[in-house]
Amino acid sequence: MRLYCEKCHEIFPVKPEQKGSEVVCPHCGEKRHCPEVSAAPGVVLGDFLILRSITSGGMGEVFVARQLSLDREVALKVLLEKFNQSPEYAEGLLHEARAAAKLNHPNIVQAYAVGQEDGILYFAMEFIRGETCKDLLKHKKRLDGLEAARIILDVARALDAAWNAQKIVHQDIKPENIMLDASGYAKLADLGLARRAGSDPENNSDEVMGTPQYISPEQLTGVPTDVRSDIYSLGATFYHFVTGRFPYVAPTTDEIVRMHVEGKLQPPIEVYDHLSAELNRIILKMMARTIEERYQTPKELIADLEAYVRGETAEMTRPVKIHRPWSRRKKWIVFGGGGALLILLSLGGLIAGTIFAGSPGMPGFARPFFLNCRQVADNSLAAVKNSVAAAKKALKPEKPPVAKPVKVVAYAGRKDCLQAGNGLLQRLRNGEKSAEILREVDDFYRKYVAAQTEKERALMYEISAASGKADEALYQEPSRKRRRAQYRDNVRSAAAEREKAKALAAEQARRQREQAKAEKARALEKRRRQEAEARANALAEQARLAEQSAQAKACLTRSAQGLWRDFLECAQTGDRRKLDMQLAHPVELPAGIVYADVKEQVDFFDRYRQALKTMFPDYLFFRAQLKDLAKLGISVSLPRYGICYILSLSPQRMGRFRTIRGGEFDFPLDEHHRAETMRFLHAFGRKLGWNGEKNPSAFYYALYTGRLTPGAIKFAPGDFWKVFGEPMKLVIPAP
Repeated sequence: MRLYCEKCHEIFPVKPEQKGSEVVCPHCGEKRHCPEVSAAPGVVLGDFLILRSITSGGMGEVFVARQLSLDREVALKVLLEKFNQSPEYAEGLLHEARAAAKLNHPNIVQAYAVGQEDGILYFAMEFIRGETCKDLLKHKKRLDGLEAARIILDVARALDAAWNAQKIVHQDIKPENIMLDASGYAKLADLGLARRAGSDPENNSDEVMGTPQYISPEQLTGVPTDVRSDIYSLGATFYHFVTGRFPYVAPTTDEIVRMHVEGKLQPPIEVYDHLSAELNRIILKMMARTIEERYQTPKELIADLEAYVRGETAEMTRPVKIHRPWSRRKKWIVFGGGGALLILLSLGGLIAGTIFAGSPGMPGFARPFFLNCRQVADNSLAAVKNSVAAAKKALKPEKPPVAKPVKVVAYAGRKDCLQAGNGLLQRLRNGEKSAEILREVDDFYRKYVAAQTEKERALMYEISAASGKADEALYQEPSRKRRRAQYRDNVRSAAAEREKAKALAAEQARRQREQAKAEKARALEKRRRQEAEARANALAEQARLAEQSAQAKACLTRSAQGLWRDFLECAQTGDRRKLDMQLAHPVELPAGIVYADVKEQVDFFDRYRQALKTMFPDYLFFRAQLKDLAKLGISVSLPRYGICYILSLSPQRMGRFRTIRGGEFDFPLDEHHRAETMRFLHAFGRKLGWNGEKNPSAFYYALYTGRLTPGAIKFAPGDFWKVFGEPMKLVIPAP
């Protein structure tokens, strides 16, 4: 184990028995606590100083570390101890990680280095200042379809690059391994810990690589994996993004794994009704159980996702009707309501049949049943009335009975029925055959509904037979036949008129449809012409604006380069007044350029001038302090010399140093001694009061020595060259 001393900035070894105790730095004598584990803040692994822990996962723990040789922050993943048990496995992992380090793609977290020290296998990669998709799901629960499609599109591009360049299969795609940077772009992490297709350094291992909720069936069944397995895991991640839950949900991991191989996937559109039908199709194709039914290459998936993101998919906003099985509550409502309605209809039919049991329209087979029901109802009603009357009588005081005269009412209906029936029967027997006599027979039956005696029943039977013969005879008469024929002719003519009117209406509707179709075609053609004219005008306007922007850009670029040269010349002479005059000089744009069209570039140029004006006094102060370094007492740790004090520094980047024992020597401070130069500049900046995270002393030192490199530009104060230099792509001349 090796530790880093924060006081003297030196690295010193620690013996295994000193872990967990106080150790003393052999260079400066500073005491510090030695961690008990070999991967903790303050420990140096290879070229990396561990600063702090970020997170821990299934493969190990991730730290923020500083690469000492390049002085940059990296993400350092220290793998679990089980990965070091097999030398063959560790060697294979190192080989695959070095292959992944050759990849350079904007959607892949860049792999920097991989190594092994003190039995610890570590992997260094690009440090992304953002969050993982797992963290995004924690506070969003579910992602919008378009947002999820853009993330999956970025990951698909990363898979395509890894597969085409090195035939690498990730085997563990999940939201935790998808990073989102500050700009919202997705980057695929842990690609350096993946396997290339066909590689198997440990054939006897039964361990399956991957996360159960997103693992592909091939990883579970032992089938050789390729990029299509990563497409399945990416589809499971896509499913989780748009629905807010895993594709397969079960209480145990074994059941989830079995469902990936044998279970039936519920379409995501059934989990979330508002999901686009196109996204539902893409996810189902990505997660097809049979590997031949999935997307065969990431390029096919990228084409579909790009079409969806651009809005070229017709089904993207089409509503989809979901057919779901009935719930228990809905079944109770439907079947219970239907049963109650059937009972009510039956009761209504029974009551209606009982009321109209004696009507002529009642069928003969049902009349006895309903007459019996009426009798039962009458008896029940009478019993109820008697019970109510007895109860009222019991409550009232008894009164002496009052004799009432008995009124005898004779039932005249029987005599009238026999007289009227005999009269009708005599007329029918005498041969009277007319519509009048038949109407009188119908009136007789409506008046006397049911026979009360056998004599009445026999009379009604004879009247019915005689009236039937009379009706048959009337039906056969020529006049009746003529009337029936005339009626049929009238019916046919009316039907023909209706058919004629129907055909006429159909013809009018056809003409209206053709007219509407022609109007629609004319309107469509007119809209197309208008859109073509609008596009042509827009293109012409864009060309004009582009030409003006190019002219303004060239003019402002020349002015910016001139101001930069003036800045360097005035800094050497210390003439601030001259610089202010040059900065205040207005810029004249070429003739014909409208200011409003190039306002953004002119505003940038104004900010550029203001930044130069703000930076000038600090740079003069920096140059003045360089001339009197001996009085500042700046100490720097140099190799082979230890702690030394700098006495002077020449523009040729050669410094004069004095050791603690009094000896003086020259030591170059240039790009070949980057670590020593950066230590001096950080110490010098702190002496000048620049204690921020970004010390501008390195930038000013590059100006002073005349070697303004891209590495020094990033230390410009206030992110000047990153913020203000990008829009015009300034070419920075050496001073």
